Amino acid sequence: MNPLITSSPADGVLATVETGASSDARGSQIGAEKDAPLATALLVRHEYRNVVFSPALIAEIDLLAGAPARWVDPTDLAAGHDVLAAADVLFATWGTPKMDEAFLAAAPRLKAIFYAAGSPKAFLTPAVFERGITVCIAAAANAVPVADFTVGTVLLSLKQVWQTMRTTRQHRSWIKPEPQAAGTYQSRVGLVSLGVIGRRVAQALAAFDLQVLAYDPHIYPDDALTLGVKPTSLEEIFATCDVVSLHTPLLASTTGMIGRALLESMKPHATLINTSRGGVIRQPELCEVLRERPDLTAVLDVSDPEPPESDSLVWDLPNLFLTPHISGSLGPECLRMGRYMVDEFRRMRREIPFHYEVTPQQLALMA
Repeated sequence: MNPLITSSPADGVLATVETGASSDARGSQIGAEKDAPLATALLVRHEYRNVVFSPALIAEIDLLAGAPARWVDPTDLAAGHDVLAAADVLFATWGTPKMDEAFLAAAPRLKAIFYAAGSPKAFLTPAVFERGITVCIAAAANAVPVADFTVGTVLLSLKQVWQTMRTTRQHRSWIKPEPQAAGTYQSRVGLVSLGVIGRRVAQALAAFDLQVLAYDPHIYPDDALTLGVKPTSLEEIFATCDVVSLHTPLLASTTGMIGRALLESMKPHATLINTSRGGVIRQPELCEVLRERPDLTAVLDVSDPEPPESDSLVWDLPNLFLTPHISGSLGPECLRMGRYMVDEFRRMRREIPFHYEVTPQQLALMA
C-alpha cells in the first residue's frame, strides 16, 4: 500500500493519505519477513519504556529483527556504546539526543530510525540524511488524540460551555447562554492550517451540520473539495467564524502570525482554540484583547513559554481557559506511536514502501 504525501506542512505533521486497504498482517505472518537478523537498539529513557513500547510491542520487534532488541539510556550513551556500535535499527521517542556527526560515528551500521513521537526536529541533523539513514516518525499517531481533543473542544465552544460553566458556578445561576451560543447548526468553524491534524478535524466535523472554513496556503482545490471545507483568507476566518482552531507549525514564517488585528476582528462571543504551538500567537496581545473583549473566549492547550510565567495574565483572565499541553498522546494513547513504528519496521523487513518516512524537504516544513 503506497501512501500519498500531500504538499501541506500545516500543523507540522506530514499529511499522509493511505491509498488502499492495509496489507499489514501481524502475528502468524511475521515469519514471512526477511530472514537476516538485524541488531536493534531501543534508545529510550527509563520513564518512557513502558509508556511507548509495551512488552507486546518489544516482543514483536524481537521477532521482526530475528534477535532481541537491547535498551540504551539516552542520558548515558557511553554505557550503551557497544549496543549503538552494532545497531542496524534504532527505535526512539521523547528525550532523543542530537544525532550529530559524533552520535552517528558511534553508530556506524545504522540504517533506519523509527521515532515513536511527534516532530523529530529537535534531534535530527542533516548528517542523518547524508548518511542515507531512513527516518520514520509517529507524528501521525500523535495527531489522533490532538484531533479528538480539538473536535470535542470545538463542539463545547459552540455551546458556550466554558464561560457558562464559570458563570453558573460563580453566580449560582441557571441561565442558558442564549442568544450568545452559536450551537451546532450551520455555525462557522475556521481551521488554520490543514496538515494531518487539521485534516482529521475537518473530516470529523463533516459529520455535523456546520460550515467549515480553512486557511492553508498549501492546500489544493481538490483537497478542499474532498475535505468539505471552504478555502478562504485568515482575515475572513477570524472575522466570520464562531470558533477558530489553530493547527499551525511554529516556523519563522508563522511565529506571531496571530496578533491584535485578527483577534480584535473576531465576531461577538467567538472562541479561539490553540493546540498547535504557543508562539504562533502574540500572547500579550491576546491577553489585552481578551481583557477588552470579555465576550470572547480562548482555550489554550499551549502557551509561550510553557509553562507561562508566574505573573502572566493567562492565569487570571476569566475568559481564558488553559490546559497543560494535554491534547497530544497521554497514557495508553502513547502506545499508538509505538504501534505505528513497529508497523514501519515490518514494512522495512518486507521491503515495501513506508507510510511515515520523512525527507529533508519535509523536515524543513515541520514544527
